[in-house]
Amino acid sequence: MWPIWILIRSAGLTAYLLLFLSVLFGLLGSMQGCPVKWRPVLQIAHQTAGWLAFLIGLLHGMLLHFDTYQPFRWTEIFIPFAASYKKVPSALGTVTGGLLFIVLVTTDMRKRLSRKLWKVLHLLSLPACLLGGLHGIWIGTDTGKPLILAFYASTLSILFVLLVLRFMANQPAKKTRKV
Repeated sequence: MWPIWILIRSAGLTAYLLLFLSVLFGLLGSMQGCPVKWRPVLQIAHQTAGWLAFLIGLLHGMLLHFDTYQPFRWTEIFIPFAASYKKVPSALGTVTGGLLFIVLVTTDMRKRLSRKLWKVLHLLSLPACLLGGLHGIWIGTDTGKPLILAFYASTLSILFVLLVLRFMANQPAKKTRKV
């Protein structure tokens, strides 16, 4: 097995794990039951994991250009649906990187944006995480291995459960009529 291929796979899995952790820390820190003293730590972990996910994901994509088995052209790496190899699953990876880039840049510009716009853009991290997981499941050569499949299944399941809990916590209580 060529060293470049090991680096490509490792970078892809690491980037997805970091993206998941960033979303996880962000969701946990935003939930009502989160202790106030944990919030600053979760915020730093959220931001750090997000940037590392982007940078390692970028490395993952760039290394594909140098792959000896299935090299990608730069346009195939950075333009969704331009890849000749597995067009749709490849595009999911490109879109994931693009969404994460938008989230990171607009977070750095947060003070210049309205809170509502920033929040909408920041929520793009959720589909980015989902698409990143689907990209790995669909095109990842290790997905057939039980441990890797369990990794994707558990991260996506945890994300789903937390989103349901977060959504339920933000719903106003139903008013009951007194009879």
